[in-house]
Amino acid sequence: MHSTISEEVMRQALSTGEAAALLPEGTPGPVHYADQWWVIPRGHADYQPAEDAEAERLDQHAQRLIASVRATRNGGRS
Repeated sequence: MHSTISEEVMRQALSTGEAAALLPEGTPGPVHYADQWWVIPRGHADYQPAEDAEAERLDQHAQRLIASVRATRNGGRS
């Protein structure tokens, strides 16, 4: 497994559907790729695997976003 991934390579993974961005803006931002979350820490140029606590928070955010989208599509019903 890579220890870092460049933003350019991550954009390519997003464009092919291999990766999924947490936010609609895409990169730079948290990205789920190869069964883990990747982030660009402040002051760094490349994506790095998120640490466990951060990955757990990102999972929670992703679940909330999915629930919100579903509720919107169902007219406010979950």
